[in-house]
Amino acid sequence: MIIARMERRCFLVLLHGISNISSWLSSSVTDARVLKEITWALEKEGEELNLAYKTIGDAGAAALGAALLAVPAIRFTELSLYNNDLTAAGVASLAPALRRPWGDGGLKELWVRGNPLGDAGVAALAKALPQLSGLQHLGLESLLGNFKLLMEG
Repeated sequence: MIIARMERRCFLVLLHGISNISSWLSSSVTDARVLKEITWALEKEGEELNLAYKTIGDAGAAALGAALLAVPAIRFTELSLYNNDLTAAGVASLAPALRRPWGDGGLKELWVRGNPLGDAGVAALAKALPQLSGLQHLGLESLLGNFKLLMEG
């Protein structure tokens, strides 16, 4: 329990440090809102890291990726990022964190539907899939045009 609290404080310190870098996000209002959403999601109990419909964008994905790389262990088994305006750049920022070990049994569910990933985003996601051996569900429902690329890649 003490370690979990220390990890949460490390998240907060990291995220607040990122918030001081003015080039991370286009405005301080957006910056504060996105970092608040990410911090809240990381601190929430449970196995799901849920940032669905938070509109974190690519800069938020970069901040999330950095935070997930900074902790000793990722406790989540589900990541919900649908409808967040993520593009190929956002997926590329998250890819190193996706390749890390996740929770008990690994990352089991990854939801990225409703994001304008494009072919390059789907290709970046496909590169991370071999490390996700425990993945049971990949939510790409609204990306059916890109699904063929993912399956062939």
